Amino acid sequence: MGVIGASSSADSLAIAPLFTLKLIPLISYAASSSALSLRAKYPAFLRTIGSNKDLVDVIIRVLQHFKWTWVALLYSDEAFGKDGLEVCIHEVVPTEICLAYIAAIDDNTNFLNVFQQIDLQNISVIVVYSVQPKALALIEAAVVHNVTNKVWIATDTWFFSKSLTNRSEIERIGTIVGVSEKTANLSGFEDFINSKNHSKPHNVTGDFVCEQDCNCDDITGKDILAEEASYNFQVYTATYAIAQALHNVLECDRGKCKVNGTVYPYMVSKPVDESFAYFSFFLSFYLFASVLKPRSRCGQSCCRPVGFEICKMNTEDSKTLKLNKENHFIFAPSLIGVVFTYPLII
Repeated sequence: MGVIGASSSADSLAIAPLFTLKLIPLISYAASSSALSLRAKYPAFLRTIGSNKDLVDVIIRVLQHFKWTWVALLYSDEAFGKDGLEVCIHEVVPTEICLAYIAAIDDNTNFLNVFQQIDLQNISVIVVYSVQPKALALIEAAVVHNVTNKVWIATDTWFFSKSLTNRSEIERIGTIVGVSEKTANLSGFEDFINSKNHSKPHNVTGDFVCEQDCNCDDITGKDILAEEASYNFQVYTATYAIAQALHNVLECDRGKCKVNGTVYPYMVSKPVDESFAYFSFFLSFYLFASVLKPRSRCGQSCCRPVGFEICKMNTEDSKTLKLNKENHFIFAPSLIGVVFTYPLII
């Protein structure tokens, strides 16, 4: 009836045309490329995460609020970073913000040279629009090369990394401000995970593993819950949107459905599109207690308000960090504020 994924923009751009041919709903929980907003080209594609345009819009608001107009932009040399670069260059034009230094980062980047160029231009604010591995390598290099007193603007692709918060002396590099979509705790999710058997099924032989099970006897529900949960809410929203659309097609009510027969993906595609906007708005209102008013559809686009949290990593004040049993810091960011951007081209 529909597919949830893909997680990356590159994969989504590659497979979206195939799903368009049969109008099979494809709902991504993490692909943020602005190119996927072209509804005429990708009519079967939807997503439960903001696009890069939404994220850049909020980053620019943060820069404007603090009057940071002389900044550097470092981006990962792949689909996510390149799209962010393109959107950033376009969006800063009507502002007073100057991208004084722009550089791509990859496995072969000479970070010392990058930091020297930034210092030569007296830049104190660095926007890092990057996937996690490249961003973490950059921050590690900043610590090693004794980069100090900078303001780092982080995307949520790397801001919540546990290896980042566990890095000693990270407080020396300056202040890290993260911009991420608002998250929500899913009621009952923890009980659901703890109720599952995460060991290999007894009636399965060989290397075959079911999606619902894990062929790792050492993994517990606690281990799963300890992992980064950045996309839990987005995956939940995508799953519910497809279920609600199927519910509408079959005209189900109180456990009974009026329609009997075969349901094809194209029959679900339009209801998914329609219920998606309503459901996204409802969840935003219910979970975030936001005073939002539903608006009409934006031309051919499906629109919903998107909330972003602006957080500051508490690295300089040891009182805001706690140690777990492994003597690692538990990330405890300070919420600076919340920004709602509208519309989101899903």
